[in-house]
Amino acid sequence: MSHPATEDELAIAHHEAALGRTTRLWIVLAAMMITSAVVAEIVSVKLFQVRFYAFLGVDTAFTLTCGALLWPLVFLTTDTINEFFGAKAVRFVTWVTMGMITWMFVVMNLSIRVPAADFSPIGDDVFQNVFGQSAWIVVGSMAAFLLSQIVDVTVFHVIRRLLKGRHIWARATGSTIVSQLIDSFVVIYIAFWGPTWFGMKGVTASEALEISLSSFAYKVGVAIALTPLIYVGHWIVHRWLGDEVANALAREAAATS
Repeated sequence: MSHPATEDELAIAHHEAALGRTTRLWIVLAAMMITSAVVAEIVSVKLFQVRFYAFLGVDTAFTLTCGALLWPLVFLTTDTINEFFGAKAVRFVTWVTMGMITWMFVVMNLSIRVPAADFSPIGDDVFQNVFGQSAWIVVGSMAAFLLSQIVDVTVFHVIRRLLKGRHIWARATGSTIVSQLIDSFVVIYIAFWGPTWFGMKGVTASEALEISLSSFAYKVGVAIALTPLIYVGHWIVHRWLGDEVANALAREAAATS
């Protein structure tokens, strides 16, 4: 015959359930950040133009890499991890992300060296043209990603302390804008201007400046536009974990960062 659960048993069950939800949240956030960063590396070889601020009467066409479409999500995820798991967690997933990008680069280069079959829909030349330039993209992106993540984490917690934990939008959007200033210039100059140092196809220094400014202007606009999603993300976390657990995680993250 079963007996009613004691207070200790109920507390243990509650703790285990909260730990399970917290672990699943961490896995989802880390997976979103890593996957978005790796996919951004792959698609960054393609440039496109968009009149992002046309609704404000600005008819300038901004030149961007396709990877720029995903980086706002990367930094939105970074800020969520930063908020609830702290700077150490962000640094850990950043190094894991860089490891996965490196692994992708190794596999990509091995694939380039494997001769295509005669009936392959994608021949060696096309494959080389698309993925061969990715070495510069990877080096530039990894350098920019590491620097921008360090800056993002630092600025996030500086703003958090200055505002005493108030105004979530200020620390999330502010840290993203500052970090993206570094990211936009480092990645473009290494990835697209760097190849010209060795006689390879690339862009001129002035074109790299234009793309960098375009990329930064786009990312600033997106960071501001995504501000409501910061609050949506926090609401989802609080709904998933409960206010008590979510607030405890946030306090611990702030205290240890």
